[in-house]
Amino acid sequence: MSGQAFDVIVVGGGLAGLCAGARAAELGLSVAVFEKGETPQYINNARVSGGTFHVAHTDITKPKEELLAAINYSTHGHADPALAATLAARSKPMYEWLLSLGAKFIKVPTQAYGSPVSAPPRPLAHSDDWMNGWQGRGPDLLLRVLTEKMAKSGGKLMLGARSEEHTSELQ
Repeated sequence: MSGQAFDVIVVGGGLAGLCAGARAAELGLSVAVFEKGETPQYINNARVSGGTFHVAHTDITKPKEELLAAINYSTHGHADPALAATLAARSKPMYEWLLSLGAKFIKVPTQAYGSPVSAPPRPLAHSDDWMNGWQGRGPDLLLRVLTEKMAKSGGKLMLGARSEEHTSELQ
């Protein structure tokens, strides 16, 4: 890696990290995502989660005013107003961006607040062993879609990387 320069370095290859990396690469920036997991099946919260996309327990596709009200209700009015407004305004466009990349979602009206769930859904049960029966399910597939999008746009997912090991080598 010595001598390589990147416009953007993201630490962590979970959902947020891969979204940031894929979007930055899509915008023409050179991107590296450092992920400490050493294999493509690295564990992270996205893979073990239920894959529900919501804001303050409210369907992410609802109007921004409804999302903002849910944020304010859930935080008892203590959310930073500018951050809450940004989250409420950008949540649905982010979801639509994921759809445009090929991410798949379903809605189950009686579960997950009626919010979109990554498809195909995985069992809504806790387990530390996500690979037994959950590999290849919605959250895992969503991470794969983001990784592929980032790679097609020139970004790199660097497995087995820790930011403290590489920062002195970056230009």
